Amino acid sequence: MHEKLLAGEIVGCPVKVLSGTHAGHAGDVIDETMQLLIIRTSAGVRRAHKRGSVFSLRINGENITIEGESLCLRPKERTKALLQRRPSRHNPLTQRRP
Repeated sequence: MHEKLLAGEIVGCPVKVLSGTHAGHAGDVIDETMQLLIIRTSAGVRRAHKRGSVFSLRINGENITIEGESLCLRPKERTKALLQRRPSRHNPLTQRRP
């Protein structure tokens, strides 16, 4: 996972919803909450639930595909968790997968 890239701000990044209830929507992230990405699309502002979705984000010129569950923290908590050195069993972003 591109943890260091995700530790930064994703507001302003281009995004496409690859799967989930809002699949196909593409635009720029204009805000985020613990559970939602708010995206400005050509059709207007859309709210995409993080949980149950897969997103393609372009961060620092690099395309990243990520499951929305990995983003289900408040933005400042996600940044803090990703920059910590020790993995936490309670944080889905720092858990090791088999």
